[in-house]
Amino acid sequence: MTTKELGKALVKLLVVLLLLAGAGLVALYFLQDLVVYGGRGGYRGESEEWQSRIAAVASRGYHLFDFEGPGGRRLKGVWATARAGTAPAILWLHGFGQNITEVNQQMSAFHDAGCHVFVLQYPGYGHSPGEAREEAILADAEALYDLLVKRDDVASGRVLVGGEQSGSCVAFLLATRRDVAGVVAVAPTPDLAAEVRSSALGVPVAMMMKDRFDADAALPRVTCPVLLVHGADDRVVPPDRVEAMSAKIGSPNKFTNVVVGAGRAGVIEAGGRPLVEAIQRFVGMAGK
Repeated sequence: MTTKELGKALVKLLVVLLLLAGAGLVALYFLQDLVVYGGRGGYRGESEEWQSRIAAVASRGYHLFDFEGPGGRRLKGVWATARAGTAPAILWLHGFGQNITEVNQQMSAFHDAGCHVFVLQYPGYGHSPGEAREEAILADAEALYDLLVKRDDVASGRVLVGGEQSGSCVAFLLATRRDVAGVVAVAPTPDLAAEVRSSALGVPVAMMMKDRFDADAALPRVTCPVLLVHGADDRVVPPDRVEAMSAKIGSPNKFTNVVVGAGRAGVIEAGGRPLVEAIQRFVGMAGK
């Protein structure tokens, strides 16, 4: 093969690779919801599997809620009443790869810390109507918060918000829209692209994300107390990135709890009783 023929072959190969890359980016754009909102399609509300999983949730003493939000929209989820009767509440926002039947450990930790726990079911998840989109999720979180602060069993209207992984983005953004008592961010995430990038093999996902949940940009406007809980071995958002997030938070009352031996998932489980006690101390001072 001559040098000229080799050059032509390389150009053709480059064109093919560019076309394949372009097709991949287009496919990723249209299919990204399957990755971003992975917990949405696992168990639909009408399926036998969903009913079985909900029954398992109820067997732990937790209850389903179905509140009426603005415009008659139904706000759905699962909740647990604090043992003290009147207590602070936490509005918990799970990771987008989960649903409300998979948050037993998170609920247990905050319940053991003395809180009412309300876990919001996102639009399009389980038996909740609508489509999972950034503004729809934030609007439902706002509406549920507005209902919780008015409850007689929520002590002095003290409602904290918390979230795990991508759910922490929702929690931070909600803290800039409502006067929350505090934020508990577990495996905190600066933005949705950080979550997706870890499984995108180097693809520049940020440029094509439909929903961004850019918590990083909102952190300077978060003025309530914040507790950041992360695994020492987290490779998606490593400890130095969490420190950078902490430095941006507008509140002077910010605390970090590093769970040794934990990675990205299972941070609360790995934290055990010491983490529950740290959460309890944080709840005791937040919003006062």
